[in-house]
Amino acid sequence: MSRLFTRYKPCAIVLMWAAVLLIPSWGVGQDSEPGILTLEDLMFMVREHHPVARQAGLQTRRGEAGLRMARGGFDPKLYTSLDQKYYDDKSYFSHLDGGIKVPTWFGLEFKAGFEQQSGEYLNPERTTPAGGLLMAGVQLPLGQGLMIDQRRAALFAARINQQATEAERRLMLNDLLFNAAATYWDWVLSEYRLQVLRGARDLAAARFDFVRGSYTMGARAAIDTVEAYLQVQLFDQQIQEALIENTTVRLELSNFLWSESSVPLALDASTRPPDSLQWMAIPGVSSDSVEQWIARLGSDHPDLQRAALKLSVLEVERRLKADKLKPRVNLQYNLLAEPVGDAILSQISPANYKWGVAFEMPIFLRKERGDLQLTRVKQEEARLERDQKLLQWRNKIRTYAYALDNLEVQSRIAGETVANVRRLVEAERNRFENGESSLFVLNTRQVKLIEAELKWLALKTKQQQTGLALRWAMGTGWQ
Repeated sequence: MSRLFTRYKPCAIVLMWAAVLLIPSWGVGQDSEPGILTLEDLMFMVREHHPVARQAGLQTRRGEAGLRMARGGFDPKLYTSLDQKYYDDKSYFSHLDGGIKVPTWFGLEFKAGFEQQSGEYLNPERTTPAGGLLMAGVQLPLGQGLMIDQRRAALFAARINQQATEAERRLMLNDLLFNAAATYWDWVLSEYRLQVLRGARDLAAARFDFVRGSYTMGARAAIDTVEAYLQVQLFDQQIQEALIENTTVRLELSNFLWSESSVPLALDASTRPPDSLQWMAIPGVSSDSVEQWIARLGSDHPDLQRAALKLSVLEVERRLKADKLKPRVNLQYNLLAEPVGDAILSQISPANYKWGVAFEMPIFLRKERGDLQLTRVKQEEARLERDQKLLQWRNKIRTYAYALDNLEVQSRIAGETVANVRRLVEAERNRFENGESSLFVLNTRQVKLIEAELKWLALKTKQQQTGLALRWAMGTGWQ
């Protein structure tokens, strides 16, 4: 029985791996063993420690910082100025002006302050009582700036950009984790390919020993020992090629391995994938499901969300530029009171005030109209870019869905092929042991079986990677 298992060790490995590949699950490798790298371990390390993942986390902080900065446009501001002139032992003038300005969301700006003027050569219109003059008033834009201004536009854009940075974070993680998972699956395939080839090599070596013993006893021709040894050499060459491929994939996988202290890690030579893998369930493909995935692209995919938010920012910019076509009309009204005694409020009278109106408007508005036209061009460019992205992602979903459906058929046929070739190998082995067949034919059958098994494994791997690619194209990925 042990000899039978040795003889068909590659087949046993393939059957074991096939069984676990067909187990649908949303998680992998919950309990890691020493020297075992599960997909869950890799995803955790990538999500927590990879520099790109950390950069993705910074996008959220970038959005928060931009929003805080935009809100700062509505912060109250203290101001003060003191201007004095002394010459030839004379005080020409002393101008003291200070207070606070409070901008509001509706364009109004409230102002309260204190003004004191003195000096021998003071302009009469600037004269104030000896104790100074209190002022409280408001400034209201009646034309440009009434519906929207730079402060409100900056806040609108910052709120949209905060959502855009979240979409950027999800997009970066979606790409990073997809690439890491796909590379991990390549590594798993290379590890099992090595196991299959090494098992086949052991089988060929055991057969060589058997043939050589038969030759010693005179039951086989000498050329049969050469044929058996050539089979061993053939698998030795394939193992060396597989080792090169395995080393390359290990290095590629190491690109995703970082420590908590941001130190790059290398995949140890003794590290191996788990003997029992569970993989994310492959999305079921049908015409209805594909259309549903496409219909949800705008709300699910971060790249399209980012494109839509870019259009929203440009719309805010367009509103601001269109507002600049209006004349600038600012109305100011300030109540005045002298700070005498304790009852200052009782001294406030509508008879004491200062008011003014300012009007400004370019005659041709060429700068404003050109600026607005440029913004509209940017909007059209952004819409065309969004439509192009939408078409590309739609076609990617259809491509991966078709490929996934096709791979399901291919892997089923490949599995049936493996079973049929295995029957031929078994029948040929019986004929060989009965002296009815040659070693060349048996080895040829055995090579075909190994090739069929490896092709089937490659198809199953590609099927899993295509399922990941479909999730990536849908924008859901590992979020």
